[in-house]
Amino acid sequence: MSQSNKVIEKYLRHYAEPNTDLSQILPLQKSRVYRQAVVIPAFNESGAFITRLQGLRSNQLTLFIIVLNGSEDRTEEDLRNTLMPLRHLQSTQKSTLPLQANNKAGLPLYFFQQPTHDFLVLDLISRQPGSQSHYGVGYARKFGMDCCLWLYHQRRLFSPFVRNTDADVSWPADYLTSIPEPILSSDKASALLYPFQHTAVQADDTDACEAAALYDCWLRYYVAGLRWAQSPWAFHTVGSTLVIHLQHYAIQRGFPKRQAGEDFYLLNKLAKSGDIIQLTKPVLGLSNRSSARTPFGTGKSISIIKSDSQASWRFYHPDIFKQLRYWQQRLATLYSPTTANNKVGETLPELPPFPQEFTPIHSALTALKIDKLLLHGRTHSGNQAAFLRHMNIGFDASTTRKCVHWLRDHYFPSLTFSYLCEQINAGTIPFIPAPPSRISSATELSIYMRQLESNTAVP
Repeated sequence: MSQSNKVIEKYLRHYAEPNTDLSQILPLQKSRVYRQAVVIPAFNESGAFITRLQGLRSNQLTLFIIVLNGSEDRTEEDLRNTLMPLRHLQSTQKSTLPLQANNKAGLPLYFFQQPTHDFLVLDLISRQPGSQSHYGVGYARKFGMDCCLWLYHQRRLFSPFVRNTDADVSWPADYLTSIPEPILSSDKASALLYPFQHTAVQADDTDACEAAALYDCWLRYYVAGLRWAQSPWAFHTVGSTLVIHLQHYAIQRGFPKRQAGEDFYLLNKLAKSGDIIQLTKPVLGLSNRSSARTPFGTGKSISIIKSDSQASWRFYHPDIFKQLRYWQQRLATLYSPTTANNKVGETLPELPPFPQEFTPIHSALTALKIDKLLLHGRTHSGNQAAFLRHMNIGFDASTTRKCVHWLRDHYFPSLTFSYLCEQINAGTIPFIPAPPSRISSATELSIYMRQLESNTAVP
């Protein structure tokens, strides 16, 4: 048995959600072998996205897994609304196969078959209330991905790359066909990221458009700063843009069952076992609607910006990324062959002094107890390359964010958008070149930063 099969079998045995083994669920469809799969959680969504999915170009058999999920405090109205995609399929499709009879747990499942694509609807919201971990988008994504992993293990799903997206996304017609074959045939990438832009639900809602543009700028500003700082964690973590390799998914034990932030934490782990590749096309349109579906994220942030006014939204001070850049560049000097042979537990030099201007990052690293990571890295690395990998894995996306927040809270207060624009127009921010024409709005900055970002992606 290959190592990849062992990893997948271990995951399916110990970490997969119950009832994701589709052998007892799809016994009548054994002849259907899917070229690719897409997982879409849906809560309080109309059936309109089903029509959009059906309009996507694909000359290969595709399985859409729709996971109807909710929150622990869902209402009867939430239940009715969330079932609307299922009702839409039932009213428009001739062949509907309810599969509860073959599902030992009684989980309502429905299958809809068409020539070029099938729909498997997993109704998680109709179940009786259970533990808190059985709700939310993290659980929904994990349930759908675990089903895909089972299909892949049974050779009923050909591609190990599974798209994860959301029901309110506007997908370009070539969403299913645009990823270059060399990337899809490689196992070095653990995840691919589609480019995105926020699009208007109502074009005349200028407040929502500007709020979404501001949030869009905030996301890109952070990634641009990390990229300039030479951080290996400089990538977006937007759940609706993900394409995940199933083997790496199994290695990292799947999506965390969180109410929000599941995309960030999974990508944080996936980046430790493979490459995160940012694609250049096609661009996905993300909704600019306000939302309370999750405790934080796009919809919640847009809601906060609209209610608190744009003036209250802050951007990290660019000097934070200067501090991080120095730390990334200094890492290589912290390895020494003489310390690599020391025994675990032996006293080693603490974090060496930094130049005075980099006292903030030294203080932040001390507060984060980086000396423990240094000790472990020095005593478990046989060469400098191994040491750097060890340090970068330990100082991961989550630790990087903690470091950024520590620097913000103790040294570098965040900037208003208006002040940030002044600095960008003056060309004083090292990771954002001065624009060819003056920028005065969030929409203008969002467009400019998307252009800069596309230059760093994979065609």
